[in-house]
Amino acid sequence: MLREAEDHEALRRRLAYFKSVNGTPTDYFHIIKRNRTRSLNQYLTHWIYPYKGKFHPQMIRALLNILGLRPGQTVLDPFVGSGTTTVEAQLLGINCIGLDVSPLCVLQSKVKAESVLAYDDILKASRGIVKAIGPSPGNRQIQATVEAIDSMDEGPVRNF
Repeated sequence: MLREAEDHEALRRRLAYFKSVNGTPTDYFHIIKRNRTRSLNQYLTHWIYPYKGKFHPQMIRALLNILGLRPGQTVLDPFVGSGTTTVEAQLLGINCIGLDVSPLCVLQSKVKAESVLAYDDILKASRGIVKAIGPSPGNRQIQATVEAIDSMDEGPVRNF
């Protein structure tokens, strides 16, 4: 009976597209409740950058499960692209090493992965920026945005 409960808990934490396991909501269900778009593939930070070669996060999650990777183990993504593997591995507690020839890909995957852990702080900061900008027209709005970002401490919130 204990083994069955452990199996259900593992499924609850790792599955995608499922609302619940034995009546308990899955982690995926909790994540997509905060979805910013209508797409099931654009939850958390997956929507930040429209990358043409992007994998569906659920497919990456499934591949990590098929490979049997567990928390604390490491996956190598030699073509990190938009960072989908990085984010999904992070959500599952799996370490990820991502490489890419494109500095833009490296930057966006780093920002996406860091931002997952700072989600609430980012929302709070964005509200502060909107308030600081106010109804300023055109160039003044851009300048106020840059000033607000420049006043932030270095880290995931500012990088986002």
